[in-house]
Amino acid sequence: MAITLPYADSFDSYTDGSFRGATKGDWSGANSADTLGNETNITSSAAHGTGKGVRWYARNAKNDNSGLIYTWLSSAVNEIWFRFYMRFQSGFAWSSQSEMKVIWFATDAGGGYPPVIFGLSRASCWDGRGGDERTDALYFWNQDHGDPDEGVCGSSNTGFTAINGGSTGDGLWHCYEVHWKKVDGSSDIEQVWIDGILKLDRQNLNLGTDWPKKLIEIFVNIDAPNNDPSATVDLDDIAISSNGRIGPVSSITKLQGITTIGGISKLNGVDWGSIKSVL
Repeated sequence: MAITLPYADSFDSYTDGSFRGATKGDWSGANSADTLGNETNITSSAAHGTGKGVRWYARNAKNDNSGLIYTWLSSAVNEIWFRFYMRFQSGFAWSSQSEMKVIWFATDAGGGYPPVIFGLSRASCWDGRGGDERTDALYFWNQDHGDPDEGVCGSSNTGFTAINGGSTGDGLWHCYEVHWKKVDGSSDIEQVWIDGILKLDRQNLNLGTDWPKKLIEIFVNIDAPNNDPSATVDLDDIAISSNGRIGPVSSITKLQGITTIGGISKLNGVDWGSIKSVL
């Protein structure tokens, strides 16, 4: 199982049901569930618009969540843009110390370590270069490198609370796009766009030496949700590129099933060739 870039997936053609220990389409699921038995699954209830999406669960303790999903790139890369839509259930709650590892990007050696991780924080986030703690921040955790670039944080008030407009989930879809670029250990880049707006832009980093990378995991774990029964987080409309920013899905292209990544336009997965516009 491996995917080739550029890549897009709306999960609409996937069979309904659990990802637990199973492979669906291009993605496989970990053999795990939360303490109430909820499993990550494909369902029309998790669709961004029409079709289907991925539904993940989190309950009320550290790592009390359903399983991650993962895939491999056919070729390892030193640069990647990853666009996805994510929705926290309305009222999704946290305890005071809270963060979520959303995307894990790693090599295929040694069980996928050491990764670079993108996450959301509601509590404190230590930024190595800034030498300060930031609250409610977008963050990267670069496990292949110690300070100052192990912890790379956005400004305070860019994380979960800022995105959802309050301390609990807003029940709305938001567009996330994450960019990693490994250059030379002094010019490396990490960026995040939220709903099409650049919210984290860090240049001249050192992202370590364990590159290129090819393993992608989504919904790795969480610390610490405060939901009983479990609350949901939905995922849909993934797009991945190694050759330029992707941007949000327009309402027209979503309606017609068209995706454009790196200048390659597709209708329901069928390549239309290297064109910039399909309208």
